[in-house]
Amino acid sequence: MEEDLREYEAFKLTDAFKSIPELLSEPNAENKTLERGKTLIAGLNEKHYTGIQRYTDLQAAIHKFNGNFSSQNIFKFKTNLIEQEAYFQFSEDLQEFVEEDKIALFEKRINELFADIIRQVGKETTDLMSKEGEIETVIKDINSDFIKRIFTGVIKSIELRVVPSENKIVHLLAEIKKFNDENIHEIGASNLFSSNEQTREAKNKTAIHLLSLLTAEIAKYKHSDINLSDTFELEFKVIENDNDTNWVQSLANVGSNGTDVLVKAMINIMLLNVFKEGATKNKFKDFRLHCMVDEIGTLHIENVRGY
Repeated sequence: MEEDLREYEAFKLTDAFKSIPELLSEPNAENKTLERGKTLIAGLNEKHYTGIQRYTDLQAAIHKFNGNFSSQNIFKFKTNLIEQEAYFQFSEDLQEFVEEDKIALFEKRINELFADIIRQVGKETTDLMSKEGEIETVIKDINSDFIKRIFTGVIKSIELRVVPSENKIVHLLAEIKKFNDENIHEIGASNLFSSNEQTREAKNKTAIHLLSLLTAEIAKYKHSDINLSDTFELEFKVIENDNDTNWVQSLANVGSNGTDVLVKAMINIMLLNVFKEGATKNKFKDFRLHCMVDEIGTLHIENVRGY
């Protein structure tokens, strides 16, 4: 008994003792035991320090988990925890989140939200690419105009054509548009035209994947806009005397520097002719074409008049 009492006096000076005041203030018969005081004190110490270690482990696990989220995360997880009770409450809320599979509910909602974005991107891409027919018509008119108007004998032939754009963002926009057109009733929230739930969820995940790819490409893009000119590439084929450039995207090295400038000038003149004829067909009463003459000194003197 003296040994137990000495152990108890030492125990009263520890943090473990201070953590259990309620057990000492109101003793009751239910807690009566035949165990030695020394044994009970050893058990309390073990529980106390084991609890501290478990709490430390809990804090470390929560900090590691919260490292995946910003303070404004969509799940509303609290990331700035200070009090002990806050850590305990967080662990209870997270356990409920996992057991009730709330992640599936969030995934479903987000999938439906991204489906709306897919539809908007598809619509705007359709509007952007709706000018493709008009562009083809203008190119056709320019090609026809060259046949009708021979500017100089040096240039035997000039031909233009439109080829698909190499812009990765444009490719993704076209893919998103196609996906939206083919799955207009299969993405987003369930509706009367939807097929089974499994198919709809799979389509929604595909929509998110496409948007993720688009986001990644936008992050690498050097410009803030996608313009009509980004949706196609223009190629030229010029025959100058016996020199055939074949299809190229740049009007460099057609011939001499003067010949390069001449070809560019001829294309611009043909474009102006096409616009003039189009304006005439539309019966504009009065219109003007404003153009700038540049690098005229580069041309051979015989071609200045044609310019």
